Amino acid sequence: MSLVTMAQEMTGRVPNLDIDLAITMVREAWKSVRKLRGWSFQLGQGGFAAPSKYGAGTVSATYGSDQIVGDATASAGWATLSQFGSLITQRQFRIGGGTIYDIIAFDGVSTLTLDRPLIDYEANPTGLPYIIYQPYYPTPQKEFIRWLAIRDMTNVRWLNVNADYDSRRATDMADPQRQIYTPPLVVLPLGIDTRGQGTANASSTLGYMRYELYPQPSSQIVYQDWYMWEGPGLVNDADELPRPITELLVKSKALVDAYGNAEGNKDPANPRGAGADFRFLAGQYGAIYKDELQSCRVNDRESVSMFGATMTRVGSPAPFSTWNPATGVLSVSNLAQTS
Repeated sequence: MSLVTMAQEMTGRVPNLDIDLAITMVREAWKSVRKLRGWSFQLGQGGFAAPSKYGAGTVSATYGSDQIVGDATASAGWATLSQFGSLITQRQFRIGGGTIYDIIAFDGVSTLTLDRPLIDYEANPTGLPYIIYQPYYPTPQKEFIRWLAIRDMTNVRWLNVNADYDSRRATDMADPQRQIYTPPLVVLPLGIDTRGQGTANASSTLGYMRYELYPQPSSQIVYQDWYMWEGPGLVNDADELPRPITELLVKSKALVDAYGNAEGNKDPANPRGAGADFRFLAGQYGAIYKDELQSCRVNDRESVSMFGATMTRVGSPAPFSTWNPATGVLSVSNLAQTS
């Protein structure tokens, strides 16, 4: 049953309910169900690859400019650098041990556009060595909640995905210039993707969370990941609910709000006891919602368990791990990250 069909049914049950308001109430009810978390449709699995770093040729730069010009060797490599899952405009650029910049555009010839003006050199140097690589990654979904596990398939180990902003600050203190290039051990929160916002070079993942792999990856590494996200929204009129959610669950939740709204908007001049008691109807659908919610949870239990099992197919259960940036020690326990 589509979004608009559920809303139309509500207008037939609730007096004077506008169709646009009914659609809004269905969307809000669906959002409330998603906030309960733990549904199988909120569990995602995917993968990505950290590309090998590239630094053939040299570049010229202008202090205060966001333009980087490559020589013939560099430019020829840039033209073929993009690959599936890692375009050149998703990678990062740095000169020596200097600032890390995002590449937001490539003219296809010899010029890269950075996300901000270069500040590493006060003069306008030429013939500079550089690297293009990718330590920063957007999340698989914009409505991302958290990582469940990330497996380094190349080096056969789990990454720590439990780091928070305190861990990031500690890592920044231990290695502020990001001078360590080894296979990553930890996934650090980086913030919201704002690359090229308000320009013609705006990122295709604007508004997504981004994460940093640390230490910095310099060679190709393949990763498999598991994560939790909010799940699909009801955006278009024809959008339908995912399994195991039933129309009754979302409609009953929406009707609780609709009848509550109807009760609140009753004419106070009406004689006491006149008209329908919408409070009774709201309570009735509230009870239906609770029963249907329990039923949907039971029906979804097997799918959630099957998803958790996929994290054991690569050798062992996904661990709960901690990262100490001061010592570079990754501590791992055997607690699976599926809750």
